[in-house]
Amino acid sequence: MSNPDLNQEASNKKKTGRKLIIVAILMLIVGVIATLAVRYYVHPEKVILVLHGSTSVGEELAPKLAESFLRENRKATHTGINVVGKDSDGHPRVRVWGDVPGDLFREVIEIYAAGSGDAFKCLATEQGPDHCDIGMSSRPMNDQDQSKFPVLESMHNTKNEHVIALDGIAVVVNPQNAVSQLSMEQLKAIYTGQITNWKDVGGADVAIEIYGRDQKSGTGEMFAQMVIGKDAQGHTLSTTVPKSHQLENGSSIVKAVMDHPYAIGYTSSPLVKDSKSLAISDATGTALLPSDLAIVTEDYPITRRLFLYHKTSPTEMIREFIDFTIHENGQKAVTEAHYVALTPKTYNVEQVPIDSPAQYKEFAAKYNKLGLSFRFSSGKIETFGDQQVSLDNLAQDNVNRLQEYLILHPKARSQFLLIGYSDNTGVPDTNYLLGLARANNVKNSLEAYDVRIAVDHVFSFGAEMPVASNSTAAGRNLNRRVEIWVPKNVD
Repeated sequence: MSNPDLNQEASNKKKTGRKLIIVAILMLIVGVIATLAVRYYVHPEKVILVLHGSTSVGEELAPKLAESFLRENRKATHTGINVVGKDSDGHPRVRVWGDVPGDLFREVIEIYAAGSGDAFKCLATEQGPDHCDIGMSSRPMNDQDQSKFPVLESMHNTKNEHVIALDGIAVVVNPQNAVSQLSMEQLKAIYTGQITNWKDVGGADVAIEIYGRDQKSGTGEMFAQMVIGKDAQGHTLSTTVPKSHQLENGSSIVKAVMDHPYAIGYTSSPLVKDSKSLAISDATGTALLPSDLAIVTEDYPITRRLFLYHKTSPTEMIREFIDFTIHENGQKAVTEAHYVALTPKTYNVEQVPIDSPAQYKEFAAKYNKLGLSFRFSSGKIETFGDQQVSLDNLAQDNVNRLQEYLILHPKARSQFLLIGYSDNTGVPDTNYLLGLARANNVKNSLEAYDVRIAVDHVFSFGAEMPVASNSTAAGRNLNRRVEIWVPKNVD
């Protein structure tokens, strides 16, 4: 005869077991659903900025700037970079995203780098997939851009044009190549087919194999403008780079010269890697490698500025991004991308020519150069007629950077030197006065920030110590400059 109590207890145990199994199954199902939700959940997004243009800016620098901006300014706790597709030429479409606390939507910055020409095309486009908020360019806007996109007003002012970094276009060869330097004239002759054998520039008796960038490249445009030049009718001279050797990015050019012992190419200086950079001279100037100092002072003959452009009356987000980019946190991203940042640093003056003025040699022994460029746009002053004495856009921004540097280095505030230079088109006395006028221009600009400079700390070397040839307009413009020298003990 069975015990009712024992039967009830057994029944209860079975029910409890079934409940535990059901609970376990439900927990497993919930866990799987949660895992799948995390993996496949599509976060709602909002695009806060769109950047189009230069491959030199857009391939590495712009994504770093965008991700840093999302973290530093937008306070994103998580960020990432996704390539969401490529165009027919292989240029990637990149989305940089950030999760901002308290914001339901993931913030996204879209970047498409297909060439500097696209920077102005996208700015002229009001809406649609070809529209952008900010144009990236590795060259300044030119007359052809203005003609092609008349809707764009003049952008050569600090309201629309922003220099975010400096870069040297490095001329690269295979490390086995014995040639270590070229003049600008020799480089032009190589790329226009006048020099075809390395023996004609001090190398081996073997044919030169030349590589260059494709037609959409801002790097290629700047190389053509700065090295190849124009004929008497103002038309850009043709190069002899075979179509098959016109490559879509600088990394491909570096690979080509590494694979071919007697090849030559050009690329953005951060991409040199294991290839060999050649020192480049501009006629009477000293042959310079694309070092940070030579680039940041724009003395290296093939230095270029990297730009961001936007239309007049930008949105608050555009202004915020530009402001971030040109100041300290943004400039850290510039350094991480291996371009030359605009944040001032001091450099030892290592190359002092034997025929330098005695006072220059004295300064070089006691002072360092500050890595800031002060060059000039066209402007007139009554005393000297049609001469360049007005600070250009980068120089105007560098006045602000200089006063910020002096706040951080109070010893330098009362001891630094302003040294002005001119080209050689005038008589020595006039050239001296022009150099002095340029130095005083910077002095006066600094006084707007309450930085007072003693008269005996303002100097001029006139047309002496040129960094480029005075036989070309571009060279003369490089020689019209102001340098900042600070005592060696201020850091």
